[in-house]
Amino acid sequence: RLSEVRVYDALEGRAEAFAAQYAPLAEKFGTKLVPAKTPKEAVTDADVITAVTTSREPVFDAADIKDGCHVTGVGAYTPEMREIPAELFARASRIFVDNREAVLAEAGDFIIAEREGKFSREMIAGELGELILGRVEGRRSPKDVTIMKTVGFATLDVVAAAEIVKKAKAAGAGLEVAL
Repeated sequence: RLSEVRVYDALEGRAEAFAAQYAPLAEKFGTKLVPAKTPKEAVTDADVITAVTTSREPVFDAADIKDGCHVTGVGAYTPEMREIPAELFARASRIFVDNREAVLAEAGDFIIAEREGKFSREMIAGELGELILGRVEGRRSPKDVTIMKTVGFATLDVVAAAEIVKKAKAAGAGLEVAL
């Protein structure tokens, strides 16, 4: 359960508007949405950070990340974009990707950090599918800083959707819509 979710947006007023719009939904889950005024305020002492941006520069400082934090990078899906600071790779004990080949070809977070000598391909512990199947080890200690980077991989999306449909049908949930 997430007791608090901090939201930051570089455009003034958008975090506040988002928090106000989705507060009723958050309350249903016992979660409080808090608009953050700065990236530092958003990430300091966070257990989980999710960056979803098209930024060309890191959107938070690696020094603000506490031990035990998990960081997911969803944006920065071109070689020129980066949202995760390169310095965080040195602190991460486990790094995972949705698809190794796609991330190394598309994710500026990794491409730029590798060019700067702050990341090497050997630092990737495995792909998300390998982690889920238990083929690679995940977090080893509660103090581990972990990173997951996704650039979007259609095959994984289709497999995940199929699993969701299968589980929904088994549970008698959902509504089938014919197109």
